[in-house]
Amino acid sequence: MNPQAKLTSVVKKHKILSVVLTLVIALCLWWAWAQFAPHPLGDKMEYLGKEDYGNILGFDSAPNSIYYYGTDMSLKEVAKYFNSTIVESDTTPNGTVEFGIKFPSGETIYSKLYPVAQSKHKTTKKGVVEIPSFKYDAAKKYLAK
Repeated sequence: MNPQAKLTSVVKKHKILSVVLTLVIALCLWWAWAQFAPHPLGDKMEYLGKEDYGNILGFDSAPNSIYYYGTDMSLKEVAKYFNSTIVESDTTPNGTVEFGIKFPSGETIYSKLYPVAQSKHKTTKKGVVEIPSFKYDAAKKYLAK
């Protein structure tokens, strides 16, 4: 009996197990793609990586990530880049600017822009912007064309 015939025979005998195994493999591939795929935001924001926090079981917090982008833009330019307006900003003593920008839909994103010297990510850009993963779709939607 050839290997293909053996596999077909096993699949026929264990249909439920085969379906479950296929689903598990598909979910693992989907998870791996989501974990390792870059999340670009146009030409002026260089994707540097992400940091995960929380866990699937929710003991600490919901599983989320923060995406990091290198940029040469100022805070006002960042707001303009996303077709948004600055709703608040505050500069900390170490030079980090904590800010909120409001998208045309009314949705607000709170983030940070800090000097590249304070970043653990390597880039040739002047600063690093953080974007929470749950706001990535909104940020991508409102990129200046």
